Amino acid sequence: MALDSYTVPPKNIDSARVFDQRGRVVGSVKGIESDAAGKPDAISIQLSDGRPLMVVAAGDVSYDQERNVVVTAIDPQGIALAK
Repeated sequence: MALDSYTVPPKNIDSARVFDQRGRVVGSVKGIESDAAGKPDAISIQLSDGRPLMVVAAGDVSYDQERNVVVTAIDPQGIALAK
């Protein structure tokens, strides 16, 4: 489910791993930013290759609560360009 469709940040998302759409691990969640109403607005991702934290809009990620996994629509090349 798209992260921006949640009304509040999911309970365990702060311990989730982050994957690209091809199933490759790209990092882990380090934080969630919420809007004034408490709805998820952005997610901070610590990239696996040691680059600084990257902030991605909540609309660009989905969250699988059952597996505690975040999937980003940004591919690894896009992540490299977004740094």
